[in-house]
Amino acid sequence: MARLEAPAFWPVLVHCASSDLDLPSGRLRRLLSGQPDWEELIRRLAEHGLLGAFKRLLEIEGCADLLPESVLPVVKGTCRMETMAGLVREQLTERVLRALAERSIPLMPVKGIHLSEKVYPRRGIRPLSDVDLLTTRGCIEDAALALTELGLEAQANHTPTFRSSGAFEVVFEVDALRGRTKSRFRETYLIDADEVWTASIPGELFGVGVREMRPEHLLIYLSLHLAERHYFERLIWLRDIREVIIGYGDAIDWEYLAGCAKRWRAASYTYFSLLLASRLAGAPLGQAALAPLRPRYPEARLFERLLTAGGGPQLPFAAWSVERQLLSVLGDGFLRRAWAEATFPIHAAMRMWWRSRNRLEPGRARRANAPEAGGA
Repeated sequence: MARLEAPAFWPVLVHCASSDLDLPSGRLRRLLSGQPDWEELIRRLAEHGLLGAFKRLLEIEGCADLLPESVLPVVKGTCRMETMAGLVREQLTERVLRALAERSIPLMPVKGIHLSEKVYPRRGIRPLSDVDLLTTRGCIEDAALALTELGLEAQANHTPTFRSSGAFEVVFEVDALRGRTKSRFRETYLIDADEVWTASIPGELFGVGVREMRPEHLLIYLSLHLAERHYFERLIWLRDIREVIIGYGDAIDWEYLAGCAKRWRAASYTYFSLLLASRLAGAPLGQAALAPLRPRYPEARLFERLLTAGGGPQLPFAAWSVERQLLSVLGDGFLRRAWAEATFPIHAAMRMWWRSRNRLEPGRARRANAPEAGGA
């Protein structure tokens, strides 16, 4: 399979997703030299959540002089807005945590806020779009009441949906900038919620006692968020996996992780997410960690070929506009948009991806018609 030509901004994005943010490599200056469209580059960095990493690399590698004056206001303004939004969300998160803790509601922060505060070695790198807090099924009403008393407005179209079995998570997503909250109750895969909560680790966030996922469960959770829910959309989610693997190091039990992923019918999603984290974000992963997860059925092997043809990933993330995501992974990620649109109809490509997606985990419970509230 011929290797597709990457757009000029792509190597810069991969560098920001994979580089050590404390040790200058000297590569950024070479990558930035001759960039044909700086506004496009900055827009892509923002779409992929990598502006914080880019700004840090500019500092440690001494490349700020390469930025044209025309894009400096955009970079500074966007970084300033991300910083201010992050501070607002952090302040509200602390208020929410304290309010819920006073009611003895169990809490498990996940994704952005947990990673930013507890996993990333430096603050200001991981952007925060919302605040995800997991709680248990029995506490959803008390938690909703506590958030209402804080002045947060529940979105009317995101009321929780309760079902009788298989519950894994109740997620409150707090949008600090809009002063609203939405809750999502999902039945997904066969994840053992009791095992996740029982194995969780006591921790602290903003001075409030919380529970933290053990690293194996966190990696599976992040993999499902990246691969199943968002179709490999943003490079920052690969950097998340990289930082977890580096941060927890030898504390990760890879045999246990593989066992959980298989029991929960999430092995394929976990495998492809870890594979890409290794290939694109430089996550220190050996074959011993990946081999037990590797799927063997034909669709997965084709999927793997698309990822690794020509010796490297075939632009698996949105090299095209996130807002105009028409072809999901097969059209908007692994295949060049122009080629995909010229080769087969958009709707046919989407149907092809959905069929393969529903088969990606053979035997897993179908969720196509399951009601769900919210989501992000």
